[in-house]
Amino acid sequence: MRVVTFAFSGMSPFHLSVPGLIFETERKAIGLPHIDYALASLDGNDVKLPNGLLMRPAGDVTLLAQADLAIIPSWTDLDGAIPQALVDALNDVVNSGGRAAGLCLGAYALAGAGLLDGKEATTHWSWADHFSNRFPEVRVRPDMLYVESGLCLTSAGVAAALDACLHLVRTTYGETVAARLARAIVMAPHRSGGQAQFIERPVPQQPSDKQLAAALDRIGKDAGLRWSLDSAADAAGMSRRTFTRRLKAQTGQSFSDWLAERRVSLACEMLERTGLSVDAIAETSGLGSPANLRTRFARYTGLTPTEWRARFAAR
Repeated sequence: MRVVTFAFSGMSPFHLSVPGLIFETERKAIGLPHIDYALASLDGNDVKLPNGLLMRPAGDVTLLAQADLAIIPSWTDLDGAIPQALVDALNDVVNSGGRAAGLCLGAYALAGAGLLDGKEATTHWSWADHFSNRFPEVRVRPDMLYVESGLCLTSAGVAAALDACLHLVRTTYGETVAARLARAIVMAPHRSGGQAQFIERPVPQQPSDKQLAAALDRIGKDAGLRWSLDSAADAAGMSRRTFTRRLKAQTGQSFSDWLAERRVSLACEMLERTGLSVDAIAETSGLGSPANLRTRFARYTGLTPTEWRARFAAR
């Protein structure tokens, strides 16, 4: 797979580093598939970044147009027109069956190129109203970490951009590869796009928050067991009401939604790494019936369990 990230003068090196961390990570040492990763600028010339940094691209937008995945990691001049050469390159990628990702304010570039018309998208929550007013034909979801609409993916801020890029790895190479990469770079293996952008406390600040984190880690590792809201609250040493409130504050999710995502991830790994039947995987993952497994799969992956196995088991 060829991944090309677009860079422009004055952009934050931090934004530029996000896709690099996911797609340019030294992969051979941890047994990951090879990815041809490159940086491109509008005209192929060097790009000046803040603090005296200089980025030397591998090529111009022609290189971007040839990508399997084109990434716009940020954007500037949120009221200005998108350069026509970039518009053409992004459309070439999507028209040839590739994917385009607008991370954080990079969603403006995708919308300006007409790729999000009639689709759902997200961006950083503080610019969601501005984005919606500028692109009324796009259905903005300011509450989501990332949104995948067809061949286009958009995300919220920098941390969500990491989640979005890991999601792209997951939907290209499967759950096992994505989890291995997440472990290598020490990040959470799966935060779905449906989690809230802006939550009450994004990191633990009290002993009870650490209790919650420990309980969620335990539950996530044993997601196939018969967890209920009461048993999860007991594991955290909290009342049902306190557990629900703190989980919502930490993740923006209900316990049932949070647990369902972990069970789908577990089912993905079993489909990739075992020959168990769909019925057996539904039971072992805690999803119960094959019908529920297929419903959850369609919601969280857009594929059927059979399609997931056919796509990723060989890898």
